[in-house]
Amino acid sequence: MIMEIAYSNFFGFTKTDGSIVIYCSTNDNLDHGVPSEFAEWTSTAKDRAQFDKFYGKSRTGCIGTVVTVTLDGKTL
Repeated sequence: MIMEIAYSNFFGFTKTDGSIVIYCSTNDNLDHGVPSEFAEWTSTAKDRAQFDKFYGKSRTGCIGTVVTVTLDGKTL
């Protein structure tokens, strides 16, 4: 049996003013902990502190979702 993994990806890029634009995607938009619905969107953080607060580091979330956080090409 092949089991698909739910994921959320956050790719941040620092702009010259210090703000960060984040490209986000997930295959679990319904928050079931398994692939349920694909979604993608963009977000912004005013600075690194706000980025860290809202996105943190790569991890496995509380419902089993694999979360990948990347900033300026480096996985956190």
